Amino acid sequence: LKEDNGAYKEVIQNNTDAVKEVSRSNDNVATALKLLDSSVSSLGTLIDRHDKRAEHIENEMARLDEKVNSL
Repeated sequence: LKEDNGAYKEVIQNNTDAVKEVSRSNDNVATALKLLDSSVSSLGTLIDRHDKRAEHIENEMARLDEKVNSL
């Protein structure tokens, strides 16, 4: 009976340690997802800026093309 009690305590300790490790793992995943979300948001901002610059360049090229063709 005393040996069983020690075994139960060991099982409970192992389970407690396993739950703690899973919790740490979940925290790591949550942190990684937050970082990924931030990266995606930053990339979206960069793409928007690039699109605006490309649109501006395209408009300027069209304007210059009209000038050249009107000569």
